[in-house]
This record gives sequence, C-alpha cells and structure tokens, in this order.
Amino acid sequence: MPAPTVNVTSIINNAQGIPVEGATIVAKLDRPEPTDIGYIVPGRLEFTTDATGTAIMALWPNELGTIGSQYRVRAYDPTTGQKLLDVMATIPNSDCLLSTVAEYPPYPPKTVGQLALEVAVAAVAPAITAQMAAEAARDEALNRFSWKGAYNPLTAYLANDVVSDAGSTFICILATTGNAPVLLGNAWWNIAAAKGDAGGQGIQGVQGNAGLDGQGIDHTRRTTGNGAAGSTDTYTVYGDVGETVIIGTFSVYNGVDGTGTGDVFAVNNLSDLANAATARANLGLGNVDNTSDANKPVSTAQQAALDTKEPANANIQAHVIAAHAPAGATVNSTDAQLRNTDTHTDGLTNKVFTAAEKSKLANLTAAQVSNTPAGNIAATNVQAALNELDTEKVSIAGTESVTGQKTFTAPLATANPTAALGLATKQYVDNVGASVGKVLQVVQSVLTANTLTTSTSYVASGLAAIITPASATSKILVMISGGSFYVYGPSATPYALSRLKRGAVSLTPNTYGIGYIQGTGPWSTVQHSFSLLDSPATTAATTYSTDFAVGVGGDTAGYNSGGVVTMTLIEVAA
Repeated sequence: MPAPTVNVTSIINNAQGIPVEGATIVAKLDRPEPTDIGYIVPGRLEFTTDATGTAIMALWPNELGTIGSQYRVRAYDPTTGQKLLDVMATIPNSDCLLSTVAEYPPYPPKTVGQLALEVAVAAVAPAITAQMAAEAARDEALNRFSWKGAYNPLTAYLANDVVSDAGSTFICILATTGNAPVLLGNAWWNIAAAKGDAGGQGIQGVQGNAGLDGQGIDHTRRTTGNGAAGSTDTYTVYGDVGETVIIGTFSVYNGVDGTGTGDVFAVNNLSDLANAATARANLGLGNVDNTSDANKPVSTAQQAALDTKEPANANIQAHVIAAHAPAGATVNSTDAQLRNTDTHTDGLTNKVFTAAEKSKLANLTAAQVSNTPAGNIAATNVQAALNELDTEKVSIAGTESVTGQKTFTAPLATANPTAALGLATKQYVDNVGASVGKVLQVVQSVLTANTLTTSTSYVASGLAAIITPASATSKILVMISGGSFYVYGPSATPYALSRLKRGAVSLTPNTYGIGYIQGTGPWSTVQHSFSLLDSPATTAATTYSTDFAVGVGGDTAGYNSGGVVTMTLIEVAA
C-alpha cells in the first residue's frame, strides 16, 4: 500500500521578493526511511510553482519515521537555472507551510545513532544507494543545463546553455556571442545529438478532388494590328465580358490583293475550291470569265468621271479660249501654253514653282530672311536676331557679368569654399550653422506635490513634460533633478522602483527602472536625479513622464518628499 502523505505549501520568490512562476522544486529524503511496509517510495519528488509562485507538495510525514529523517528541499529558477531555495525540513503528520518547518543552514549536526543507522542502511541497501546517486545526477543536470531553443547569432550564450541548429543539438562549453555551432565541434560548442538520416519515402497520398470546370469563351477581339494587307494581327480570346479573364491569343495573316494563283477572299464552303466553277458561283462571280469586254458594265462612279472628259473629236483650241481666256482677249494656240501662269491668282496653292525657284528657296540662309523686330530684339533679319539673342544668354563656361536685378525661383547651386579667401554661400553658412550638437529648444516642467502609493503596479508620479521635435533625427536629452524618492513599510526590506516613459513606452534599461531603493529598516530615502539621451524619431508632440511602484504590497513609496522635482527636455540636432 502507498505511504501516507500531507500537503506542504511552498511559496518561491526571487531576490527582489517577486513570485517566480514555473520554478522547479525538488524534495528528497536525506536517507531511506524504513517502515512496517518497507522503504519510502518515492524518495525524491518534483513540483512546479504556479503564477503566484506557489506549489503544494504531497510529502511523507517524517514524524512517522523511526530514524529522524528529513527532506532537503531545493528550488531552481526556470530561466537561468539559478538555485532560489535550499533548506532542510522535518514534515509533521499534518498539512503545513514549508516556511514554518524549514531549517536554514547551517543544518544541525547528526547524532551518533543517526550516523550508525546511515552506515547500516548503506550496507544493506546498495540498490537504494544507486538510485539516490542517479537522482543526484539528475539534480545536477537540472542545475547545470539550460535549454535556449534554436541558435540565434545575436544571443549571448553561457557555458552549459543548450541550443538546436539545423536539426542537431549543441552544448555551449565557452561563453560566446555570434560563434555558431558546427557538427565537428569548435572552441565554443560540443555536439550533443547529431541530426538523423532522412527517412524513407512515405506512402502515396490520397488522390485529390477533381478540378473545377474550365472557363468558356465569351468573345474574341483584335488586340494588335489594323488589318492592313500583308500584315499579321493578334486576336485575344476572353472568358468574360469585362475582359479580365484571358483564355489565349492567336495570330491572323491578312492576304495581299492581286491575281496570284489560289487567292481567295471569301468562300461558303472551302471544299468547293476543288471546282473553280463552283467556287466562282459561291462567290457570286459566275459571269466574270465568260463575259466579253463589250458586255462588261461600267460602275456609276466610273461613268461620272468619264462624263467630265472632253470628247475625242472636240476643238481643243476653241475649248481653251472659251474656258480660260479673259473677256475680249484673243488667244491662239501659242498663248494657250501660258494658262498655268498669268491667269492664276498669286496664292501659292494655285501657282507652281520652277526647279530653279525651288533651288533658290532651299538655299536661303538666316541672313537672307527678313525679320520683324519685336520685344527687345532690334535686328531686322533672322541671322542678326540670332546673334543678338546669343549675346543675351549666360554661357556655361567662362567668366561673365550678369547686370540688373534678377529673380530666381530656387537657390543657386554654388560650390562650398575649398581654399583660403574663398567666398562662402548663404546655403553653406546655413548648413554649417545647423551642424551636429546644436541645441534647438528647451522645455521644462516642475513638480511640487508629494505623491504616495501602496500599489505594486506603476502609478503616475505627476511629473511630465511635452516637447515637439523640430526634426525626426534630433536627440532629446531628459534630465530630472531635485526632490527625493523614499519607501517605508511593515516588510523586513521594503523597496520601490520608478521608471521614465515616452508616451506609453518605458525607457528604463532593466526591471529595476531608473530609480530603485531598498531599505534595511522601516524608512529609507534617496535623492532622485538622473539623465537619459533618447531618440524619439518623430516630429509630433511627445510626452515624457515618470511613474513608480512598491515591490511588496502593504509598503508605501513616496515621490518628491516636500521638495521640488524638475524635468528638463533639451532637443539637440543630430
């Protein structure tokens, strides 16, 4: 039958008095305890604390034993493996608190009878001794190795930290940051377990569901080309009206008009091309080949054009005289040759140029073309006007003087002075004036009130200041001085913490904040002064403030005891 147990409640806190969640508690008998049913089993038990740092341990009551055995109870931090508790305890035959039965070092010496019994037990119970040795090795491993998960080159590792990398496990043997583990080992890591070989191919999976039905064709449209004879157009096939679904494309060659063998422009049935007569009938051209020239018709447009022509037997001279000669003039056949010159108006659309005239026009120069002066141009021909304009422009190279008052829409780009007596531009001077470290603005806030709290959660102190940076690259120097920070309470070592915030973001470097005080008596106080250089990276209004809290509930912390606390914000150009 199992040995009887009682509930022993243990509360584990760290050095700051904060409860530790997930702490491992090991309770082990210091020697085998004989009873009427044999040795106590198990001689070693493990427990884990909850969110309040509490663990309820079911332990065998040592008071029922006959040789004065005890439990050795040890607790370890879940993150660092650091030992948080190591006590001896004699468990009574009723539920109790570990703190009421624990014996802190130095432990009381063992009696002669206890030592003799230990020798006897060791002689008659080698199996139990081996078991206790194995349990001791397990305790050592718990206190030694610390699992850190996957290797990270940015993490600082200590000796006995354990990581995984590329499927293998490694143990750190020398503190390092950035030196990766390798399978053959190096100065910082030893291989603990290498990655196994790849497994065999798995069995064929279940066949997937049938795919969706394909997209139907909604319409086709020519997307490139213009249908010109001898060219190739591209047509796109769409699956919806909006043309967002493209099914495919194809090309179409446009035939060339002519009488080449086999040219066909339209057919009702391609199989009829084997019979020329049937093909002509299908195309509506059945009478083309067997109609004589005398019976071939003339189109309406052709007939209208022919009606404007002179009859073949007409008197050309009389026609020219009647149609083109001025009233009362006598025109002979020689005069008729001038019909394209003197009788036309001066408009260039009605007169033609000779080849010699065209050559002269093509060879005209800017100096030969007249110019009508306008604005500030005085020259009367094109070349002179161009020369006059050239004198008004500023050359890219060389030294020139610009007279008169000029207005520029943007600052002139001028090189910075590089030699003695070189002239500095305003832009250069402005840039030098805005150099690194220039103080851009100062904001200050003063607190005279005294703020108290008994809360272990941070509360506002009342000290705050708002600054709007002129540049997102500026630094903000935060300085707090004056007043005092104090703590008192019923606990043996009351302590309090304060921190600096930008908006809702804490700027404190660690869990102890920027102000930490721990008393050794009922009342402790310190001057509360510090500075911090911040990079808010914004041009929006930014609030800096402080808050504070006590470490143990029931104690009291005070911010600014009867004095004046000043917060100064200084914006410094980056």
